[in-house]
Amino acid sequence: MLKTKAKRPTKLLIIHILEILKKYSDKNNAITQATIMKELEGAHQMKVKRQTVADNLNALIENDMGVTKAASGKGYYYIPEFSTGEIRFLVDAVFSSKNISTTDAKTLAEKITMLGSDNEGKRYRYIYKSGEISRAESISFFANLDTITEAIEKGKKVEFNYHSYGIDGKLKPRYGGKVYTVSPYFFLHNNGNCWLICTIEKYEKEGKLANYRVDFMADVKLSNKRLIPKSIDIPKFASENPYMFGGRDIVTATIKLNNEFASHTVFDRFGTKIRIRQKPDDTILADITVTEKSLIYLALQYGEEFEVVSPVETRDKIKEKIKQIKEKYE
Repeated sequence: MLKTKAKRPTKLLIIHILEILKKYSDKNNAITQATIMKELEGAHQMKVKRQTVADNLNALIENDMGVTKAASGKGYYYIPEFSTGEIRFLVDAVFSSKNISTTDAKTLAEKITMLGSDNEGKRYRYIYKSGEISRAESISFFANLDTITEAIEKGKKVEFNYHSYGIDGKLKPRYGGKVYTVSPYFFLHNNGNCWLICTIEKYEKEGKLANYRVDFMADVKLSNKRLIPKSIDIPKFASENPYMFGGRDIVTATIKLNNEFASHTVFDRFGTKIRIRQKPDDTILADITVTEKSLIYLALQYGEEFEVVSPVETRDKIKEKIKQIKEKYE
């Protein structure tokens, strides 16, 4: 005896209508009941009456499911939870990230575009150029994030190997595959990279914070050891570590700003709450709190705009660095 095709549950009808609206409509592209009926029959093998579609559309509208009727009265469209600008920002963030592989970048960006309609998705065709960006080789970036997040939630330490590039351009374990054991606290995105902020087991009593690129980690595992709790002012840490160099030698420095661009850079790097003052002779000074390594690098990078006035010890280190660099080019 021939088996007849199972009848699709009518309770799924409203779900399918919502899916059709999400996929094919937006504010600039409303779709009619006739289009919805055609899609239901073609994609879902559901032949329904116009009034049934109308009743379900009204139910979606009345229950605030993001569906609205076009101002012209011709058709309906879905209002997504994410705006065009928000979707573009998320896609660009993925597209610009160097932490994830080309395949993962493309897959994730495509998933994000699905938050909008098919018409919106056409705006992000450039995601197919993601392979043109220089990226880390990590194939375990998301797995690393998952494991570390689980450790933070369970109050556990994590263990991992840390890699760096060799002269052949390949990632290799540091220190012969040394296992790092750390207490993880939070992730921080800086200059297109994702960092784990933590304390190394060896320096826990001193409370020194360390940071590691998540995409350079390998064999990340939960430890049986409990992490050492630590209260951290995250915005303060981010401001003090603009370059994510190692070391916690924090200094409060006074820098002289030589032009308007320097003021912009200081505010952009350290936030608008820093203190900038103008002396009677029109000299502009700024007070910043930052790691000494970051201050030295800042002075070298923006030597034409900035001058470190104090601490004197750091100023002397900058002089020595400049002398060493000058000698290389003589």
